[in-house]
Amino acid sequence: MTYSPLQVANTFIDLASSDNHGLSTMKLLKLVYLAHGWNLAINDEPLINEPVEAWQYGPVISSIYHEFKSYGNTPISGKGMDWTGGDQVVNNQDISYQLIKRVWDVYKSFSGIQLSNKTHEPNTPWSNTWSREVPRGTDIPNELIKSHFKELAIRQ
Repeated sequence: MTYSPLQVANTFIDLASSDNHGLSTMKLLKLVYLAHGWNLAINDEPLINEPVEAWQYGPVISSIYHEFKSYGNTPISGKGMDWTGGDQVVNNQDISYQLIKRVWDVYKSFSGIQLSNKTHEPNTPWSNTWSREVPRGTDIPNELIKSHFKELAIRQ
């Protein structure tokens, strides 16, 4: 099942709040991207219903960036407004919630910069898509993301 990026983002915001962790916009963007990538690799389907775009500073989900950019590097203090009319978070009974929770547990101790550095390593989907000649907002293909995360799973 796919979700709006804001449902996934709000789920991470809830998890961060329950663990007393601050969550910057950059960290939130990277966590949603990581959850999407792991879901593609493990469940063979997208987690979010919006493309991941290659921007100069890494993979970005546009709706999340625009919803939370006003926070800058300060901790996000509220949930985003999901205009789809559905639930505002991923139901904690869904298998997708378990994956999101696992991603949170694994990556919560990383800063936004550390997660960004991970997404900028050579041969990542972002590095294989981004160049100065590619316009901002170019989609990173899900197949490329899926293949990368499958490879990460084999290495771990």
